[in-house]
Amino acid sequence: TDADWARSLDDRRSTFGYCTLIGGTLVTCRRKKQNVIARSNAEAEYRAMALGVCEVLWLQKVLEELRLSEKEKPPLYCDNKAINIA
Repeated sequence: TDADWARSLDDRRSTFGYCTLIGGTLVTCRRKKQNVIARSNAEAEYRAMALGVCEVLWLQKVLEELRLSEKEKPPLYCDNKAINIA
């Protein structure tokens, strides 16, 4: 996951993005403005990670229905250290 903080000069909303991979293959990718105005970089990153987790949970359910589910919990990577201070 990744987010910028208040980069949009028009409305000060942050943009987030995430990509999900299965076996090293890109499955989904999304980039969008956040619905709310984050008050810090850490908040913008946290919201991006929360949306990334929702995508992973949805993918896990799809894989379960296809009987392709993994036993391991998937890792979540965020490229910003700001979440360490949140």
